[in-house]
Amino acid sequence: MKRVLGLLLVLGIMFAAIGGLTTARAATTDTFTITVTVNFIEMTLRNTTDNADYTTWAIPQMSLAASAPMADLSGVYVDLLTTNQAVDIKTWVSTQGDWTVQPAPGASQYSLIATGATAAEVPGWTGAASLGLSGAKQTIIPGATTALSHFLYYKFYSPITVGTGSQQSIEVTV
Repeated sequence: MKRVLGLLLVLGIMFAAIGGLTTARAATTDTFTITVTVNFIEMTLRNTTDNADYTTWAIPQMSLAASAPMADLSGVYVDLLTTNQAVDIKTWVSTQGDWTVQPAPGASQYSLIATGATAAEVPGWTGAASLGLSGAKQTIIPGATTALSHFLYYKFYSPITVGTGSQQSIEVTV
């Protein structure tokens, strides 16, 4: 019995010693942070003096086979607001009336070209892009950022002949 008590005493001391030891362990969870900025485009079309939204370029009555360029103060100011990335400013004819848009004027066919600028003045028409096919998007100002102002100017070429002299409405998208 003494022997059993002695063995129990030794085992008790061993268990106490082992149980009293602490083991260093790593945390079972940890955290990290994700930061992300989403690219976004915010744009509005304004008049060149930036005091009203741009809605209509009203071309006065004109002759057949004539052209009507936008004047300096008739341009479209493309305000990129808080856009946080470079964007290509594109434009195209999105809807049209009885006439169709073509690269060159013809019978009931008009032509429309566009050019871009960083100031409210017509930069000239050399190198202007033709909006000659409905829905064909043309890049007018590549890589535009909020660091500069951006303006679009258009030049309209009337048809050579028409079947009707009624007013036409042409929708252009930017």
